[in-house]
Amino acid sequence: RGYQAALQDAGIAFNPALVVPGEYHEVSGLLAVNRLLEQQQRFTAIFAANDQMAIGAALGLQRRSLRVPEDVSLVGFDDLPTSVYAIPPLSTVHQPAYELGRLAASAMLQLLAGEVPSVVMPPPNLITRESSRRLRG
Repeated sequence: RGYQAALQDAGIAFNPALVVPGEYHEVSGLLAVNRLLEQQQRFTAIFAANDQMAIGAALGLQRRSLRVPEDVSLVGFDDLPTSVYAIPPLSTVHQPAYELGRLAASAMLQLLAGEVPSVVMPPPNLITRESSRRLRG
C-alpha cells in the first residue's frame, strides 16, 4: 500500500507485474530478480522487503551484468549490521528494533493492566549508502 501511495503521489501508474512476493531470505531476492528479468519487466530500482532479499537481488542483477546503482538502485529494509559490508554497501530502512520491542512490551503490560495501550511508533529512517542514487533523466 505504501508503494502504491508513493507512486500515486509521484504521478506514476502502478504496475502489479513489478511487485514480486518473496520469502524474506537471500534466495528469494535472487529468484524475484530473475522472474522480473525473464518477464522482461523494465525497472530502475528495487525496494526489497528486507536486507537479505536485497542482497540476493544484488547477486541476481550482477549475474545479468546489471550494475548497482548505475543500472538499478537497490534498497533493503532492517539495516542489518552486515548491510554496510555488502558490495556496494546497501541503502536500507532502519527500524529501531530495541525500541520497537520495548514499546511492544509496554503495550502488552498496559493491556494486562486493563488499560488501552498508548504507543507512538518511531518513524523509519532511510540510511542512504552506495547501492542507490537518484534517477537521471
